[in-house]
Amino acid sequence: MSKIKILIIENDQGNCLRKKLEKSEFEITGNYDNSSDAIQSFIDNEPDLLVIDVELKNGPLDGIGLALELNNIQPKPIIYLASKPNSFNISRTIQTNPCYLFLKDSTPQQLKVAIDFAISSFSAKNNASTKNNTQIHTKNPGYVLLYNNFFFVKHHTKYIRVNIDDILWVKADAGCVEIVTNKTKIVTYANLSSFTRQITHPNLIRVHRSYVINVHKVTAFNEGKLSIPYCSNVQRIPIGKTYQDLLQQYFPMLRSD
Repeated sequence: MSKIKILIIENDQGNCLRKKLEKSEFEITGNYDNSSDAIQSFIDNEPDLLVIDVELKNGPLDGIGLALELNNIQPKPIIYLASKPNSFNISRTIQTNPCYLFLKDSTPQQLKVAIDFAISSFSAKNNASTKNNTQIHTKNPGYVLLYNNFFFVKHHTKYIRVNIDDILWVKADAGCVEIVTNKTKIVTYANLSSFTRQITHPNLIRVHRSYVINVHKVTAFNEGKLSIPYCSNVQRIPIGKTYQDLLQQYFPMLRSD
């Protein structure tokens, strides 16, 4: 898992804002006061969310113009900030589909609420080690699928990012699913069918009524089970009969002439 990545583009309080966000356990991919540097950072670092000053002055684009440009590259959740309420040009702002607006003197808690709301609303709009392991339980099956290679799981008051490449398998356990990586297990209250419906990715396939596996983690298989290395051991995952034929297409095999 990794932190939510945020790109800040803001005139005069970027460092202060950066400190507030880093204290709230967010990762800042860049902190710029001009549109040109911000665009390059956006392309290079692929942030999860943007915080943009509507009053941006340096560079060829103001805040809203920059948001439009970044939306054309890849839509992301956008939070606008301004020094005073009447700084927001509502008619232009709406064109960029922002998720939240807030003032620069907002408290860290208000910023955190804005970020959580932005991630959640953006998702709605787009439908979109074992020894020291931490097992996380969440009562909210709030998967938020933003892009093809990761999603978020809501845990208490924050969203936890889960990278698809880190997943070994997902296991159904009564009314929960257990998402397993080499470092962490996340237990969330949702069934496996709900997980597969919300989190669609070509590397994640269902192989049993109780298991979804990451095909890139499989090191061996036969008609009955798959092998996935797990820390210093190997986990054997059962293959359901109804999934055996479908499974063949995911594993290219050298055949005799």
